[in-house]
Amino acid sequence: MTLIDPLQQGQSVEPFLPLLKVEQLVPQGHVLTRSDEIEAALGKLTDEIEELIQQRFNDKASNWSQYNAVQPDAPLPYKVVLLFDVPEQISEKSLWFLGRICENGPRCGVLPIIAIDEQRMEDRRYEKLNATLKNSTTQLNDLLQRAGAGELSFTYQPEQWPRQDVLDGFLAKLVEDCAAKTRFKKTMPDLWTSFGKGETTLGGFDIPIGWTTAGDFATLRLGATDSEHHVLLAGKTGSGKSNLLHVLIHTLCEKYPTEELDLYLLDYKESTEFNIYATPPVPQARLVATESDPEYGVTVLRHLVDELETRARIFKSKNVNDFSEYRKSSGVRLPRVLLVIDEFQILFSESRQVAEAAEQLLSKLLKQGRSFGIHILLATQTLKGINAQSIGSIITQLGCRIALACGQEDSAMILGGGNWAAAELRSPPEGIINNANGAKSGNVKFMIPFAGESEHRRDLLTNLIVRTSFSGEAAKTKIFSGAFLPQMPSPFEYQTACAHEEALLLGENLAFDSKPLTVSLTRRSAFNVLFSGYNDHIHDGLLSATLFSLTFVDGFDEIVYFNARGVPPGGGFSAAAQMLGARLKIFDDISELPLQAISDDIGNRRVALIIDGLDSEKALQPAPAFRSLKPGEPPTPADLLKRLAEDGPRKGTFVFIFVDRWQRCASASKDLFSFFELRVAYCMNEDDAGSLVSGGVGKFKGIEKPSRAVFVNKMTNDITWFRPYVQESTQ
Repeated sequence: MTLIDPLQQGQSVEPFLPLLKVEQLVPQGHVLTRSDEIEAALGKLTDEIEELIQQRFNDKASNWSQYNAVQPDAPLPYKVVLLFDVPEQISEKSLWFLGRICENGPRCGVLPIIAIDEQRMEDRRYEKLNATLKNSTTQLNDLLQRAGAGELSFTYQPEQWPRQDVLDGFLAKLVEDCAAKTRFKKTMPDLWTSFGKGETTLGGFDIPIGWTTAGDFATLRLGATDSEHHVLLAGKTGSGKSNLLHVLIHTLCEKYPTEELDLYLLDYKESTEFNIYATPPVPQARLVATESDPEYGVTVLRHLVDELETRARIFKSKNVNDFSEYRKSSGVRLPRVLLVIDEFQILFSESRQVAEAAEQLLSKLLKQGRSFGIHILLATQTLKGINAQSIGSIITQLGCRIALACGQEDSAMILGGGNWAAAELRSPPEGIINNANGAKSGNVKFMIPFAGESEHRRDLLTNLIVRTSFSGEAAKTKIFSGAFLPQMPSPFEYQTACAHEEALLLGENLAFDSKPLTVSLTRRSAFNVLFSGYNDHIHDGLLSATLFSLTFVDGFDEIVYFNARGVPPGGGFSAAAQMLGARLKIFDDISELPLQAISDDIGNRRVALIIDGLDSEKALQPAPAFRSLKPGEPPTPADLLKRLAEDGPRKGTFVFIFVDRWQRCASASKDLFSFFELRVAYCMNEDDAGSLVSGGVGKFKGIEKPSRAVFVNKMTNDITWFRPYVQESTQ
């Protein structure tokens, strides 16, 4: 119903105002009173009538009743527009709209009920509307006269109004009944009746994701000669974006086998939406990444660019131009690739360097991927505020647009300038799919089924996995969870990594391949290792990883550990200490630390010296520059430590320093730190990280997060992001 009451401002329908709360009955949610909103509502009804006449009606069904007889599963509802005090607040456009509604509305199930002000309607401006009303409507008096055939007289008597409590009960029942009847009842498995299992992607993806208002399947088509190749999906919070992604992913996996589809799922939300595809892994998924880092996302894009270039070389060698031609000529079952990135704007939220890399790689995939069977779906809540210089170019490459409920500004950004249709959606379950780069003429409204609660979806996926033959591809899926750090490897893995190469095994590269990060212990001046950051969990993991590595590095006579922090280390420290046995010497008193002996034995014995908490031990920090040693005075602990750092690495003795609070010792120990070319930073602010990484003034972004660290080789200027190993304390 559309209710228009410009003079009484809703009082004309006062007993029925509770119905305004029922969105299915009164979509506007209020009685229209102003010229602009009346014009918009009448214009929308006119557009709907036009769409029915031009697009939906045909020889078999040329009106509302015939259409519903032919389409009982998707009937057209009645639409009633009730106007009081016409022509009050009726603009020139509204007059034209109202005329068309009166002429063509009843045929389309749009029923106008109009109360006019006869005196005002005598104005010449309303001649056309009067003529339309005379030809297309029936006055109540005429109906009564026809019923009586001229033999009955009649007068108007007000009907006795029901008691308010009775009316309220009736309206409550009406609201409940309306909600039940208008609720969208189709489910995700209903989509799967439109296709068989094990279909091919040779001609592209053809994925049913809902039903149009005509009852036909709404499909997402990508990669065909007459379809788009990449998708933009957007909708405000609560509009059902995650639900639609689940519908899309489930349906893809139901329709296409693992040999036909490589699915990459990259989620930047702080949620577990995609975890369901990782435990156990869906066979079609090559990657399931949740709570991802922008840096990790860049490595995924780089991996796909490598895949694109590999396919380009293969196609060139076979003298073919595109994916379909290669499949047809070679007979090789090369899978199509679909990359889904939820909240993709976060890719551009970190440093300019990361954002620029993401833009360049994404642009290349969007421009060239279509020829090589690589397709991309980017999802977001809004396009406003995205920090990417080429965002306009990126959006232009996304020819298919799927819009859920959002504001007018977002609708215009998602679909295209002047296309505000998404602002009128009631999502869930409504959406718009547009395969015309957002042109208004390409809008197709559709209904999206509920994917089900997580347990129901898990059951469906379990059945899918049971039905699917892995064909030797059980290890196809990579799992990445940005919320959890990788667990410490087994002693056997440390032995394999460190026995034949003098190196520390500290974590996994923050990259698609997730290769182990190894830090070589090179016998070269200043190649000591400095760790800095304030996070006990990561600190204990790095310390334990260092000890486990040193356990299997051949040739170390002794590992000396000095704990200046005053906090017993956890995270596998005890297990590593037990493996080292008598080779590990632990101290917590600076006066007992054998720095002089270690210094004297440089070149004779190999020692790994670990100073845990340099910032907490003043004795190890250099004295003021103006103070010089007196003749015969023994060197201070700080002097000995500097000598070890300077002379040790060339002879196989290394110093490993851990610092909690960088600012406590950064200035005083500047000369000492010049002998630490290898540095690991984690959980530091931008200024401190910049000082540690570059050795000067500057900022280094991205270290604050407790889910990653960075390794820097100052000699080569190499910077490597990684995820440090951690382990629950066994103490």
